[in-house]
Amino acid sequence: DINLLLNEAYTFTDSQAPIYKFEQSKWRKVGAKYLTELNGVFYVAVGDRVYISEQSNPHGWIPSNYVIVEGDITAMAKADNEILVFTSQKTYAITGSTLADINRRDLKVSQGCPNWRTVSYVRNVPVWMSEDGLAIYEPASARQDSYVQVPLTGRYRFEDDPVFGVVANDIYYVVYNGYAVAIDFKQNLLPYRVSLDATSALFDRPTNRLVLRKNGVYTEYPGREDATWTYTSPEFTADKNGLVTLKQFRRLLVETDTPVVVEI
Repeated sequence: DINLLLNEAYTFTDSQAPIYKFEQSKWRKVGAKYLTELNGVFYVAVGDRVYISEQSNPHGWIPSNYVIVEGDITAMAKADNEILVFTSQKTYAITGSTLADINRRDLKVSQGCPNWRTVSYVRNVPVWMSEDGLAIYEPASARQDSYVQVPLTGRYRFEDDPVFGVVANDIYYVVYNGYAVAIDFKQNLLPYRVSLDATSALFDRPTNRLVLRKNGVYTEYPGREDATWTYTSPEFTADKNGLVTLKQFRRLLVETDTPVVVEI
């Protein structure tokens, strides 16, 4: 619930000159949610409307500069060069920033996003939990517009309501009460259950750590106290006549008593 500064302009005219103009700016509480930015323009949801700010001005909101969707908005996300707008059952894509160029496109899916806290990003691509499970945004290509796929429909059922979602190292953790389902994007969307109990989380990319929060206490997943240890071997490449080529190995053996990530 935030206050928005609305720039309102009024023009009074009659059959005689001069023309009188009156402008004012005032704060109005509108119950805006899901503040999202794209190319210096800000978008917020109020009920079934998406309000769009002035360029590079998060305090400038023209009351008439909005687009309407069907149903109350439950989440928003930045995707490629468009804004995804969700209701509980539908997904829309919005482009443009003024009344002259705003375009709303209905994505041809029957899935929305009931819980905005499940929205996260894998390699800058939005993912979320729909009524039918994992949903993934597919950017536009030369042959087709952007679309949404729900790849696990019919393969797995998610009966509980998720608390939130977070991505770490290309693994999408869907956190429930007392456990989580990890969906590995590096392993063909392989889902598996893990022991993870939190009310929120943050993946710190520079240190490669997933930090969990519950009851005001922060812990590192999967509960290790020691610092992250990384080793990069120079033996994986060979320099021959100025050309760097990958060496070939028959097998790679890793022995550890804690979870590790091996990238080749």
